[in-house]
Amino acid sequence: MQITYKNNNELKEIFSTLEKLGVSEARLNIDTNAISITETNNALTMLFDIKFLTNFFENYKLENNKTLTIDTKELSKVLKNIKKNALVEFSDDKELLIKAYNDFNSEFKISLLENEEKEKPNLENLNFTSNFTITCKDFIQMIKSLEETSEEKIITITTDKQGLTLKNDKNVINVGMGQDIIRDFEGEAKSTYSAELLKKLTNIFKLFYTIQISYASDHPIRFNMVKDGLQISIYLAPRIIEE
Repeated sequence: MQITYKNNNELKEIFSTLEKLGVSEARLNIDTNAISITETNNALTMLFDIKFLTNFFENYKLENNKTLTIDTKELSKVLKNIKKNALVEFSDDKELLIKAYNDFNSEFKISLLENEEKEKPNLENLNFTSNFTITCKDFIQMIKSLEETSEEKIITITTDKQGLTLKNDKNVINVGMGQDIIRDFEGEAKSTYSAELLKKLTNIFKLFYTIQISYASDHPIRFNMVKDGLQISIYLAPRIIEE
């Protein structure tokens, strides 16, 4: 296996966020089409489905399909020490070998973990009643402002005929129907989520231009993001609030 890429910033942000959200290990399922990762955090409140397609990379050579399990924290530490525009090469034998070429050349080795199959939540039967697409920079601004002013650290998302509402225990943000920042709006729902977890996810959101959001009342919310060579879906469990 020999895989190279040039924009380290995206990989660094993704694995740094996984580490901060409690995803301790990542199974890299590598085939001729993509490197795929499907993992939950340790608290089982989030699921990440990530695909790095072959066109994400500068070079993608693979003799046989394989699965590599790595310590997310170890990989995150290595990526943080590689410059943004360095040419990075991955190869493997008994270890994951990472070479970075820039003003100077660096070489890092990460021990591989045992490939243990873990049970994942079954999300195939989720029935989303509301969907919309929103620009990432605006959604990020809403999340950060509500997280910083919330004492209970929760954000409630509501969609109805008037549009989109986000609120915490003190403040409210309304986005009316027909606003430029929101499109493909349909359905109604209301559900509450952790403001702290949403804020940490903004480090992944900022890598994209828009997010497609799907959810239902008191059900997990799904964030779908797509750009050239990179597809990410994130599921976040709700916070059930007694009224």
